[in-house]
Amino acid sequence: MAYTIISADDHIDLGYLPRDMWTERLPKSLQDRAPHVEDRGEKGEYWVCDGETWSDYRGERWFARANRTRLALDRGGVGEAHRPTTPEKRLTDMDRDGVEVSLSL
Repeated sequence: MAYTIISADDHIDLGYLPRDMWTERLPKSLQDRAPHVEDRGEKGEYWVCDGETWSDYRGERWFARANRTRLALDRGGVGEAHRPTTPEKRLTDMDRDGVEVSLSL
């Protein structure tokens, strides 16, 4: 009997979301209060909202760092910015892992 592998715990970590996720369509008067990515020089880029740091932003600079935390995405050499949010790349990863269906609740 063939088993279908279903991933029922998929989610996208904040660090992978597009940097303009909340600011692209927001009125200018509200943009300073929306979650946004701040560049902190050598420290890197971070998601910030209302002065609070939420998470690191895992863009190109983050993946280029030699001393960054290694992730499951690095398996097989596919660690790269925006991979989980690029549909074609997500489907490639699912095929590699034998996952036929993916959902989030």
